[in-house]
Amino acid sequence: MDTVEGAREDSACLLTLLHRPSRLQLALPLEEKTAGCVAGALEGVRAVLGADGTRRVFRAVLTDNGPEFSDEVAIAALLGEGRGETRLFYCDPRRSDQKGACERNHVEIRKLLPKGRGLRFDRL
Repeated sequence: MDTVEGAREDSACLLTLLHRPSRLQLALPLEEKTAGCVAGALEGVRAVLGADGTRRVFRAVLTDNGPEFSDEVAIAALLGEGRGETRLFYCDPRRSDQKGACERNHVEIRKLLPKGRGLRFDRL
């Protein structure tokens, strides 16, 4: 789980969730890069997949230490963390290589949404 930022003056970003077995990466728009917006997006995922589906799909979640992921309790609860279920892990500082597949997919996102141009699809 990570975020892709848009233009500096734009507070919007994308929350990315990678399902490693299928290599499918979801990119969910966030109005702001905040813990509250991340929780809201995860609530949306849970609403679509249901509690059981969320636990089955997101068995392990790896993220960085950004402030948008600081509410560990809320994230763990929304993803169904519990005994034998989802486990939330944080990468070591400055070690984006620990979630390399996610970062490689960000390169593909940047082909459509170049850095500094914002995250609006009407500008493609």
